[in-house]
Amino acid sequence: MDAHAKSSGTPEGSIINVHEDGHTTQSTGTSGQKYVHPRVTVATGPGTVRNIQLEDDARGGAGPGNRHWPFETLLYGRGTAIDRAWLFILLARQQGLDVVMLGLADENRKSVRPWLPALVLDGDLYLFDCRLGLPIPGPTEGGVATLAQVAADEQLLRRLDLDDDHRYPVRAEALQQVVAFVEGSPAGLSRRMALVESRLAGKHKMKLTSPGSALAQRVGKLPHVAEARLWPLPFEVSRWKANLGPEQKRAAVREMVLYQAMPALRRGRALHFKGQYEGEQGAKRYYLNARPPEKFIEDFKLSKEMAKRIPAATIARVEAVQILRMREGKQNASFWLGLIFFEQEDYPNAIDFFAKRTLAASENSPWTAAARYNLARTYEAEGNLAKAIELYASDTASPQSHGNRLRARWLKEKSAAAANEPPAT
Repeated sequence: MDAHAKSSGTPEGSIINVHEDGHTTQSTGTSGQKYVHPRVTVATGPGTVRNIQLEDDARGGAGPGNRHWPFETLLYGRGTAIDRAWLFILLARQQGLDVVMLGLADENRKSVRPWLPALVLDGDLYLFDCRLGLPIPGPTEGGVATLAQVAADEQLLRRLDLDDDHRYPVRAEALQQVVAFVEGSPAGLSRRMALVESRLAGKHKMKLTSPGSALAQRVGKLPHVAEARLWPLPFEVSRWKANLGPEQKRAAVREMVLYQAMPALRRGRALHFKGQYEGEQGAKRYYLNARPPEKFIEDFKLSKEMAKRIPAATIARVEAVQILRMREGKQNASFWLGLIFFEQEDYPNAIDFFAKRTLAASENSPWTAAARYNLARTYEAEGNLAKAIELYASDTASPQSHGNRLRARWLKEKSAAAANEPPAT
């Protein structure tokens, strides 16, 4: 593997290997035996991509990343590349991992364009592109590239070009001196949150605070980092949220009202986040309860008691709104059930929920892009590379199209190389 680093807190002589699928393994210098190191499982990378459907930066006219808090991105299951990166940073922090947001600066560093999140591990910055939905591949097969590697080798970045008309928009010369942003929300930098965090123990223990200046000082000493400073995004979002106009407030209410109207969906989502899938009080049961039969939805009428409480002239409109909400809730629950089955490596059921109950069930599903991507990931996981490649390669319109078509090309190359390998003896 190409990403090698000695790790503190690991057996003497061991090497950490960061892999293309986002996880890391550890190998010993003597036997070469590999095993997953419990502290450095970066499943947050591919997990964020699978669970958060990518949206265009100009979503709702709100500007890049200036609409959702990370908990909203997680709840709704969709977000921009910046939303994905922010969530990735916070999920990694819960695993004891430090991730910073890298930015590309102009000559005077007055204007900085966010690029991608980077895992800080033993003196290197490992690169994960949330817009492509892929880690940046390193110089050897299966590894994740570091900032130092791509800054020194333009060809690593050119592997991300699809063709002359679809080039990866970053060159090595722009990476000689980057800005590293440390995430820290107003609450996460406060003393009161540090006090709360210090009192959490056992199953309630979690990270509530930002590493702040301590991480900035450490990252600022790494090669090709011109400056490390606090990421302004959380403060910009906080200010934006505090000054919503009437239309923006209505849009925020429309997003949340589904979860208020469908308690089963809201409860299932919370259990899904906790990894509690099975049983009468598991996420799968609540999601299934949020999937009423189509006949029930089509024939839905308000109860006589409810109809008495509202003006007769509005009954038809209220019923139509309820039908729309039930359909939306069912679409969400179907897609999220597919994600759970994928996590459980129950690939036949994952395929059923992505292909039949999400894609085939509705021509206008809000989850079309994510369902197609996850269907391809499922085929890939079960070894059906031909179907996976077909799905990835056919994506010419989604915000993640560039990354999906790259994945198709790399799978083709991998398949061709495997076909030419001599049989094992």
